[in-house]
Amino acid sequence: MRSILVILALFISTNHAFAYNPFWTHIDKKLIAGIVRLDKFNPNEVEQYFKKRFSPHTTENLGFGWKLWSPGVAGGYIRISAKFYYYRDSLACYFLIPELPEEKGLQDRYKKWYKDYFVYSGNTIQPFKFHESTILRPLKEYDGNLKMCLLQLPTT
Repeated sequence: MRSILVILALFISTNHAFAYNPFWTHIDKKLIAGIVRLDKFNPNEVEQYFKKRFSPHTTENLGFGWKLWSPGVAGGYIRISAKFYYYRDSLACYFLIPELPEEKGLQDRYKKWYKDYFVYSGNTIQPFKFHESTILRPLKEYDGNLKMCLLQLPTT
């Protein structure tokens, strides 16, 4: 009877480790491998990676000559997205936004797959920001004056 209890306890404790979907982790591993092979300091290479998966791509007009394209590639447990900022149709900067799975038991494995490509803050993976200062500069076209439009409501 004691051996049955030991086997049952062992089964319960190890069952959680095998509860993850191996198909989803395989898809995620391929997705991460595709990203970490890219030269993250080559914006055109990163942009082409996402353009191959999203054709045609639509951009959001931000005004003052700026546009934003926000693609994302989903895996099994995670998604890796990007934000590409264009100024007058030229790529000015971009962000790569990776995810770790919510399942704590998978996070160490995924960190190994991401290698040293991304920076961690505790258990949180940080986005990679290429030339972020480009979009944080003040707009030359903006003179600093905000003109408020007051809506006149009819009085009854």
